[in-house]
Amino acid sequence: MKRSTTRRASAGLTALAALSLLAGCAIPVPSPEAQPEAPETMPVLDEPRIDRILADLDEVVAAADEEQDTDLLSPRVANPALRIRGAEYRLAEATADGDSAYSPRTLITSPQAEVVSVSQDWPRTMLVVTEIPDGANVPLLLTLEQEDPRSPYKLHHWVRLLPGTEMPPTAVPATGTEQIPDDASGFLVAPGEAITEYADVLTNGEDSDFADSFALEDDEFYTLFRDEAENLDVVDEAGTFAHRTHPSDSPVIALATEDGGYIVVGEMRTRQKFTKTVSQSEITVPSPHIDALDDEDGTLVYLEDSLIASFRTMVAMYVPGEDAEDGQVTVLGAERVLTGVSRECPRDPDRCA
Repeated sequence: MKRSTTRRASAGLTALAALSLLAGCAIPVPSPEAQPEAPETMPVLDEPRIDRILADLDEVVAAADEEQDTDLLSPRVANPALRIRGAEYRLAEATADGDSAYSPRTLITSPQAEVVSVSQDWPRTMLVVTEIPDGANVPLLLTLEQEDPRSPYKLHHWVRLLPGTEMPPTAVPATGTEQIPDDASGFLVAPGEAITEYADVLTNGEDSDFADSFALEDDEFYTLFRDEAENLDVVDEAGTFAHRTHPSDSPVIALATEDGGYIVVGEMRTRQKFTKTVSQSEITVPSPHIDALDDEDGTLVYLEDSLIASFRTMVAMYVPGEDAEDGQVTVLGAERVLTGVSRECPRDPDRCA
């Protein structure tokens, strides 16, 4: 595999235990032995292990894609990536005979750069910026995580980096970088809240209370999401269209950058709801992929009360430190996949738009 020769470097952090000394006693007292040094905190992976992990992941994904079988992914892929790849397989099967056949995104592991965590505990994390896959025009950002000492590193997310994205500076693998906890302070927003706030922006647009915290003018994913919603809002004469996005229950992954911020990757859920309001009217859903997953009449015209299309999105963002001048959250990349279609709101009606 090809590896970039240009890497940014940063100083590593070494923790040393303090020494306690006894002095000035009238009666001689045996001096205690110096406390042993705390173990040095080192990067959790070196280059040979990184190569083996990525090569193994590549083989597993290739074999699973060949059979379109999620069971073959499980040795090296975990949720949300496992769930979303399975949805891609189902979508590909449903559209195979149509004019708009869906193909799962090409996943490669050939790295341009890697970022590995510095930790004595688990889970342990790695981010990988890949080469550009064949047929694509942008690289991928992958997250891998090891849950415990006996588990292999597994792929948890992949996103396509947005065109023109510049990754924030991070430490090279030989140095490693700090994992950022969900509730960390000192940043524009904590990792656990960053995904929640962006989901609100996708739902409410510039009316969101958090819109000013995001660099929306440069956010191509936000623009595409907004434009799609406007184009789908074509059912006014016969009904209504609404959409809503929420963070999923999947944990986020966050690693520090050298400028005092962090990169966070997480998952969101979106529901698009088409509701008929005029008796005997027809609502046309302009999406062959939604049509293909419909389990009833298989047409684009729905005469039922409502139809819900469910999506899951993996998203990567850069969050600056709270003291950053004119700091805003920047979306680095995203991947959205249609995961299901239903004729009634699944489980929690309040979470359907």
